[in-house]
Amino acid sequence: VALGYLELGQLDRAVRHVEVAIQLNPRFAFARYNLGTALEAAGRTHDAAQRYREALDIAPMYAAAHNALGRVLLMTGDIEKATEHLQWAFRLNPDDPETHLNLAHLMAMEGKVREAISHYQDALRHKPDCVPCLEGLAWLLSVHWDASVRQPADALRLAGRAVELTHNGDAVALQVLAAAYGAAGRFDQAVHSDETAATLAAAAGMADFSEHIRQQLILY
Repeated sequence: VALGYLELGQLDRAVRHVEVAIQLNPRFAFARYNLGTALEAAGRTHDAAQRYREALDIAPMYAAAHNALGRVLLMTGDIEKATEHLQWAFRLNPDDPETHLNLAHLMAMEGKVREAISHYQDALRHKPDCVPCLEGLAWLLSVHWDASVRQPADALRLAGRAVELTHNGDAVALQVLAAAYGAAGRFDQAVHSDETAATLAAAAGMADFSEHIRQQLILY
């Protein structure tokens, strides 16, 4: 039930439902993991991390909880602890696309671009329509400073698929597509995609992100 509330965006109801489940069975690791998921979706990253830790106290080999805690720790900048938990998640479930995605983010943050690309590719092998994976890999292949890394044709294919999957309505996917167009020298299309991305971000109330996208127009 809680997962259904999460899918509907009813975060408060999801949190309350899982809290009741934990009261009924305090040793229910899955319930604590679900509570962490709901809290993370609500932007309460510190509380989410604590619930993931509690799940791991009960079930230390819980791969999804290691992955989720690693993801939250990445968001809060605790790279050392994030690495530890993501490595555990990978050892326990090496085929999980979400773990590969988070490891790709970690590798990119550490400047290990080829390792990041490898993890994005592994994620997409297991989940071909993973939009964040498509976006992340396309971005690296578009904008990296090393010309041997940039692959504009592949970036265009990946970014185009992300835009298709999000029905031309996701600002991040369109921003990445603009970067791919720019890398391919197709500057008019880059400008059009970037402007569309900025408009979508502004309409969604993300004024800072919209302005950030518009500042990239000078590149094209």
